[in-house]
Formats: sequence, structure tokens, C-alpha cells
Amino acid sequence: MIRRGLAGSSSIITVGNLQLDTVNHAAAYNNTSLNLSARELAVLEILMLKTGKVVNKEQMLEKLCNFDDDISDNALEVYMHRLRKKLDHSDISIRTIRA
Repeated sequence: MIRRGLAGSSSIITVGNLQLDTVNHAAAYNNTSLNLSARELAVLEILMLKTGKVVNKEQMLEKLCNFDDDISDNALEVYMHRLRKKLDHSDISIRTIRA
């Protein structure tokens, strides 16, 4: 049942001119490939799926971590910084809201 439900879904997530291929683990902006690490791709996927919504650190860490692997808050901020830097030339904006 689950496989049937996923069979028709697209593996491409698009936000503006940014595309993320979740099957091939690749991202491109204006058809130009972005060189992103696996963690950066994972962060980008979470953010693209929640476009226009606030995603807090706990939600991000929950989706990024598994039982064998922990990510610190500081590491998450490093991934966010790298991602912002690699998208700097684009019109994509990732904002941080501090409470």
C-alpha cells in the first residue's frame, strides 16, 4: 500500500528556480548544479518541504538525527551557514528567527 502511494509522487521538489532531486540527492539553481554535502541536502529538503513556515531547531534535529548519529545545535548552525553561503547568488532566502 505504501509503495503504491509513493509511486505517483515526484522526487523533484521545486521552490522558485531551486530544484532538489530527492532520489538522486542533487540540487540545482537555474539548472546549475549545487555542490552540497549530504547533510546540507537533508537540511535543504526539510526547509523546502516547509517553505513559508517556521521550522525550529528541535524539528530540524529530529528529522536529521537517527539513533546512531547525533547532531549538535552548533553543527546545525554550521550546515545552515554553509547552505546560505552556497545559495548566496540566488534569490532564495533562509532566515533565522531568534526568540
